Amino acid sequence: MSGRRYLARSRHLLPVGAGSGGRLRRGVVALHGAVVLALFDLNDAVVSRWGGDPPAVWESGSLPWVRSLEEARAEIVREYRRFRAEGGLPPHVARIAGLEPGTTEATDAAPVDQGVWRVLILVANGRWVPETAERFPATVAALGACPQMTTVGFSVLEGHSHIADHADPNRGALRYQLPLVVPGDPGDCRIRVVDRVIEWREGESVLFDVNVMHEVWNDSDEDRVLLMVETAMPLRFPVSLLNRFVQHQYRYHPSHRGMAERVAALAREGAPAGVAGG
Repeated sequence: MSGRRYLARSRHLLPVGAGSGGRLRRGVVALHGAVVLALFDLNDAVVSRWGGDPPAVWESGSLPWVRSLEEARAEIVREYRRFRAEGGLPPHVARIAGLEPGTTEATDAAPVDQGVWRVLILVANGRWVPETAERFPATVAALGACPQMTTVGFSVLEGHSHIADHADPNRGALRYQLPLVVPGDPGDCRIRVVDRVIEWREGESVLFDVNVMHEVWNDSDEDRVLLMVETAMPLRFPVSLLNRFVQHQYRYHPSHRGMAERVAALAREGAPAGVAGG
């Protein structure tokens, strides 16, 4: 892709608020976005060519810290229930991007075509959000063994909700999900990753490549709650070096730039912070 095409593409992904500055500032932001997008495309090509053909769905045991999170599940559930009992409510997923739920821009960012998807974020772009994380000390302690976390949060899908088929743009990242609360009958809460349908069961971890097509349902009457961790895909050296660097740079992606600050602002305003994620 040419530099001109990268620049044009990045302008469609300017972070919220970037349009309020002068022409020079908008140009600098767009140029930075073009460089970051080019870096992501390079990582995509390298992982695809030399990454060892990583699967769409991974065995949860591929990550050594999964067992410690599973063992802490009961305490994590208690903390989340206490948060809700005290009046806490994760915001709509669109809020973290500075978008209004129900708008075309919000649907493009998070393709929820039925119901409501909420996410309470603890880590944004590799940074703890103290305003939210301090309410979940046991959860934070359990996450202490997890290296290279880029995003951590509680993913809450309300009853009778559907997230349309989509793929995240970040090649080289894995999304880990620990089912905390799975209501309804078996199969009511499920995810399809490419051509494999996985029924969530409480305490049974799910791990998949965020860059493949996936779709989510909650056909029950109540909220489905997961602990979600996004982390770098474990790849062989030297591909792993580039991938880890790119995961760190994801905070500068045009659609993610400023996310941690927006999350903290939401928390300070009295609304716990949220983030897009499956």
